[in-house]
Amino acid sequence: RVNPSTHLQFTPPAMIMYGEDRMLGDLQRTAPDYIGIINHQTTEYDAQFFGIDYGVKMLTWVKSNYERIAVVGPSIDEPESLSGITLFRRNAASK
Repeated sequence: RVNPSTHLQFTPPAMIMYGEDRMLGDLQRTAPDYIGIINHQTTEYDAQFFGIDYGVKMLTWVKSNYERIAVVGPSIDEPESLSGITLFRRNAASK
């Protein structure tokens, strides 16, 4: 399947290179049906957690336009507990 986004990763370096606003705009224009977010420390980039230290606007948009449908391991609400995956499905109202 073709990735609808022009971005393959949403790491701190990618957000610095492209800008979070641009990346979020691209994601909004090509909103995927599903989004998975993995709890992963990114301390090697001096930013520890997605949605807290970077990607704050992006996570806010995801939570506003997608519903949480599955969690494997710790959820994104427990970022210090690593290796969890939270899966979101786009809300019908967002389509």
